[in-house]
Amino acid sequence: MYESMDFPRLSQLSRDQLALPPDSRFQLSLIEKGGSGRIYARLEAAAPIFPDAASSLILMLYGADRPDNARFLSSTKLLQQLKVPVPKVYAETEPSADLDGMAALWMEDLGAVDLLELSTKSWESVVLPAYESAFRAVLPLHLCCDGDFSLEPPFDESLYLWEQEYFQEHFVSRFSSNESTQCFLAKGGVKKVASVLSVHPRCLTTKALMLCFVKMVAPP
Repeated sequence: MYESMDFPRLSQLSRDQLALPPDSRFQLSLIEKGGSGRIYARLEAAAPIFPDAASSLILMLYGADRPDNARFLSSTKLLQQLKVPVPKVYAETEPSADLDGMAALWMEDLGAVDLLELSTKSWESVVLPAYESAFRAVLPLHLCCDGDFSLEPPFDESLYLWEQEYFQEHFVSRFSSNESTQCFLAKGGVKKVASVLSVHPRCLTTKALMLCFVKMVAPP
């Protein structure tokens, strides 16, 4: 996927899509945090040359083969309508052969401070208030009962089992041997959780409160 990060080509594409002067100068650097078939880069300039007098923007490249990526822009617009704080989107492109079949969009840069950056701070004075702020931010989505929008597929037993395997691979395996992590998944009690949860009534949930994707921005 990272072969799509042709910086000179992306820089020129950024000038074209954002209607920047041909001689505009900025630096484009890869952001290591990504996921779900998306990669990010930050555009930084010495002067506020970008929309809304900003000196930096975020470029996102994403594969259109994932349904959740295809809904990214429409979901962003929905969240904006509900007053959920999400980055502004300034420009977008369709999937292109020039980008190895990926699409691109340019959005507001909310900075580098996220929940992951705060995770080592004091729980009571820093981390807990940050989580409470994030929950308050997404509350309008959960108060919306009749919105006309597409949701991700609901959780069923197979998806719960997949989540358990993902948790084992990307978290549990950091702290124990492969044999121990396999034993973790094989336990009847762990697997039973999936079947128990799958019979509960369906309701809207915010799944992706992931540490590195929740940006913490000081109020204006």
